[in-house]
Amino acid sequence: MSILKAIPSWTPPRDLGALRITTSDVDPAAFLRSLGAAGIGALKHPSGTAAAHCRLLLGSGSALRTAAGRAIGRDNPGPIVPKPGDKRFSDNAYRENAAYFYLAQQYLLLEHLVNELIDGAELKMFR
Repeated sequence: MSILKAIPSWTPPRDLGALRITTSDVDPAAFLRSLGAAGIGALKHPSGTAAAHCRLLLGSGSALRTAAGRAIGRDNPGPIVPKPGDKRFSDNAYRENAAYFYLAQQYLLLEHLVNELIDGAELKMFR
């Protein structure tokens, strides 16, 4: 059988309005410049970078301890909570399952780390 017969007929993508992104909208060179600038900015501020990583390490330990407590039935809050209105972690699994709770905590802690590093890098906007 030909591979072309095995592939279902192609249908055009649905219009997603503002969410529609095509490959022509992505500029990899600008992304790499921004990523490089953020890395250099983080290296220029080593004390802030080290402090942000220490906060991540302490938060990760606290999240692990809290998740272990949740695994045995405790209902302690984690070291970080989602922002009000953030619906990504609204499912009950993130509160009831210790593993999902820990994954959500790690995601939020890493998101906080990235935001701290970018803020500390004092980046200027590229034009």
